[in-house]
Amino acid sequence: MSRSLQSAGAAFRVITPDAPSQNVIVQMVLDYVEQADLVVIDLTGGRPNVAYEAAIIHALGIPHIFVSQDEKVPFYFSGTQVITRFNLDDDFVEGSKSATQRDLYDRLAFFLSSADARGDMSANILTSHFEGLPLVDISGPSGLALGYFINAVMRFIAPGGFSGSTCTLTIEQKKRIARLFKTRSKAVELKTLVVVEPPSLLKKDWHSDWQQIQAVLKAEGISVERGAIETEGARGKRGWSGWFYSGGIRKGVTFCIDLPTTVYPLVDSPRMTRLKKRQFALEGKQAEILKAVQHRSLEHMLAAFRRNLKYHVETVKDRKLDGMVYSTLDTLVADVRNVI
Repeated sequence: MSRSLQSAGAAFRVITPDAPSQNVIVQMVLDYVEQADLVVIDLTGGRPNVAYEAAIIHALGIPHIFVSQDEKVPFYFSGTQVITRFNLDDDFVEGSKSATQRDLYDRLAFFLSSADARGDMSANILTSHFEGLPLVDISGPSGLALGYFINAVMRFIAPGGFSGSTCTLTIEQKKRIARLFKTRSKAVELKTLVVVEPPSLLKKDWHSDWQQIQAVLKAEGISVERGAIETEGARGKRGWSGWFYSGGIRKGVTFCIDLPTTVYPLVDSPRMTRLKKRQFALEGKQAEILKAVQHRSLEHMLAAFRRNLKYHVETVKDRKLDGMVYSTLDTLVADVRNVI
């Protein structure tokens, strides 16, 4: 099947864990699961070790396909989509594959050709229980998303929050004399908070990403300046410091653009640290593969941050619907012009 799919233009490798001892194969399976984009799981015979591995795959939210030679599957998998009575013939002939082989082949082809496949094939009973979030998503990324939601987004979107209200904005201006600053205050209507996803997908630091965002805005004639909200809002007596649209400040109606610093510690999370250590122990192609796994893991965690943040936003009763805009570098200019 892999040869047939690759001949159609798909690039991937297939790994079947195989080792001389039980201790070695357990570690090998966990390593391969961690690196996998898709896992095919054979439920034949209801083996406990396979059920354990499937639970790990579900917890990590990894796309998967279930097959089984049996007609019935273990209880916990009865509500999942399983290719039952699967024919495990050693030979695969493109033109004469059996019905079950065709089903597996078509699902593999779907995964390799569709952007929607990853989400469709990662759905499972465990993540459904947690409202669509894999366990790995409700750990590190979830905590960071909740912290950012409480400390930033909530102060804009909650009833009585900054968005849609008039605030006293203190703008920081540099003097021509180095290292000296002056400030000016102005009453402005604050429209919304534009949250920008890290454009490098966490492959660069915050300062590099922020410079890229400013360059994109500047190319469109949109400038921002540093300022602080001094008003006492419904979210407590703390103000808010950030970057505000300069053209709006002059007109008395502006908005804030924020690149969340809180997501950048994900690059040093326990899982990423483990992947880095493993990469340093490898050489050549294997090291490059593991580096790609690191980048993919960062993208997944950033997506988890985004999902968790939007989840918390949707739980706010009577929230200001236009109080926050979540943007990427590709949509930033359009989102900003829409706000302007």
